[in-house]
Amino acid sequence: MTDASLRGGCRHGGTDHDGDLPLTLGWQQTGGMSATLSDAAAATPTSEAAATGVLTFTLTVTDSLGLTDPTPDEVVVIVSEGGPSRWIYLPLVVNAP
Repeated sequence: MTDASLRGGCRHGGTDHDGDLPLTLGWQQTGGMSATLSDAAAATPTSEAAATGVLTFTLTVTDSLGLTDPTPDEVVVIVSEGGPSRWIYLPLVVNAP
């Protein structure tokens, strides 16, 4: 088994522009080999996969009124044996001066 940690959170310290708090997180595996999430509602769950390869997850944020972000984030995790896993968060955001 190979573990990989996901890192999620809410931008701007977990605020909702309408003030509809609390916000809840929801991870869902959308691609790759079979993997088990430790807690799909946690900000930083771990994923356990039986082998190395590529896993894809989405992270959806929902406010207290049940309204979800229309553009969930996507995370691609490259799980490697004996080395660190790699994360690619989509969409890519480039901060240019």
